[in-house]
Amino acid sequence: MSLHRSFARAGQHTLLGLGMTALLGAGLVASGAGAAGCGGSARHDEAVSAAGSADALAAYQQRRASGAAPDAAAARRLAIGVIKRGLDDAAPAVRVAAARAAAMAKLDGSLRAHAGDADALVRATIAGALGDVKTLLALADDAADDARASALEALATRAPKAARAAALRHVRDANPAVQAAALAVLGAARDGADGELIAGILSSAADGHARAIGLRALGALPGAAAVALQIARDGLGDRYPGARLAALGVLDSLLGAEAAATLRNVAAGPDASLRVQAAVLLWRRDLRAEARAALLSVMTAAGPWTARAAALNAADGMNDKDAGALADAGERDSAPGVRLAAGRLLSDLGARDRAVALWAALLDASPDPSEPSSELVYSQIQAAAELARAADPRGPTALDAQAAPGAPLRAAALSALGDIPGAPRDALISALADPSLALTAASAIVRSTR
Repeated sequence: MSLHRSFARAGQHTLLGLGMTALLGAGLVASGAGAAGCGGSARHDEAVSAAGSADALAAYQQRRASGAAPDAAAARRLAIGVIKRGLDDAAPAVRVAAARAAAMAKLDGSLRAHAGDADALVRATIAGALGDVKTLLALADDAADDARASALEALATRAPKAARAAALRHVRDANPAVQAAALAVLGAARDGADGELIAGILSSAADGHARAIGLRALGALPGAAAVALQIARDGLGDRYPGARLAALGVLDSLLGAEAAATLRNVAAGPDASLRVQAAVLLWRRDLRAEARAALLSVMTAAGPWTARAAALNAADGMNDKDAGALADAGERDSAPGVRLAAGRLLSDLGARDRAVALWAALLDASPDPSEPSSELVYSQIQAAAELARAADPRGPTALDAQAAPGAPLRAAALSALGDIPGAPRDALISALADPSLALTAASAIVRSTR
C-alpha cells in the first residue's frame, strides 16, 4: 500500500474518531467497503421479487435453527427485498437510504422505477446513482437545500462543465452544504474566469468546509495560482482543520520544488494533523528522512490520539525498521484507537502474531459502563473485524455479540460484519427484522455476498 493511500485511510479513521457517535447514531452506517459494487449478481438481483417478507425471514431462520448451513443466495434475496421495500417507505429519509443501498447493489431497474419520487432529495439520490444529468441539473435549482446540495455534489463528478451555470447561481447560497457543492463544481469545471469570484468568496465564507472546498477549487483553476498561493499561505492558520489541510495541499501542488521548505516548516510545527500530512507529502517528494522524523514526532508529542493513529496508518510505505519504531510506540499507547492502528501496521509489516495479540487484547478490555459509545467500544468492533479478516475465529464471535440487540454500537458492528465475505452471519439476518437497522443489515449482506 502506498503512503498516499495510507494517508487516505488515516484521514478516514481520524474523522471517525472525531465524530464517531454522531456518525453511528443514525443506524444507517456503512463501512469503508460499502461503496463497492456487487459484480455479476446485479442482473439476478433485479429479477428477484420482494422476497424479504417476514415469512421468508422466519423460514430462513427456521432452517438455520434446524441445522442448515448459512445460505448466501437466500440471505441476499432477503436483503434485496428489504432494500426494495425501503424504496416505498413512507419516510423520505428511509427512501434516501434505500436508494443508496440499491445503487450499491446495482438495482438500476428499481431505481429507475422510483425516479419520480415525490421527495426532491430522493430524486437527487437516484439521479446521481443513475447518472441522470438532466434531472440533476433541474434539481440543482430545487427549493430544498439538501436536494440542491446532493444534485450539485453529483454533478461535480458527473458533468461539471454542464453544471457550471447552476454552480454560479448557488456559489453564494446561504446553505453551507449547497455553497460547498457549488464550489466543488467550479473547481471540477476548471474555468479560469471563475478565479476572482472564488477568491472573493473565500475571503468571507463562514463555513470551514466550504473554505476547504473553495481553496482546492481555486488551486485547480488555470491562471489562479498566484491568488491561490496567497490564500493558501493564510489558510495554514485557518481555525477549521479541513481548511488547513486543504491549504497545505494547494501549497504543495503549486509551489513545485519550493514546497519542500514549507513542508519542512509545517512538519516541525505545532499542528499534529498538519505534521502527518506534511510527512506524507515529503515522502512523495523522496524526502524520506524528514517524513520519518515528522511521523515519529507526532507519536511522541502530546496531542489528539487521532493524529497518532493517522501517523501509524501513514507509515506502511516505510521500510520495516522505520515503520517498526512507529508500531512499537503505538503498541504501548494508552488510546485504544492508536493500538488498533498499530496492529494494522504490524500486520502490514508481516508481524501477524503481534497484530493478532494486540487486537485480541483490545477485545479483552473492559469498557466503562457509563460510556457505552466510547472510543474503546468502537475500537473493539474494529479489532474484531481485523481478527475476522485475519481468519481468527475470535473476530466473528465478538462481532456477533457486538451486533446483538441492545449492544451500544450495534449499527457499526452490523456494518463490520458486511466486510466478512461469504454467507452472512445470523446476526445480520436477525437485524433485518429491526426497522431501525434493516437497511444497515441489508447493505452489509449485499457487500458480504458480492
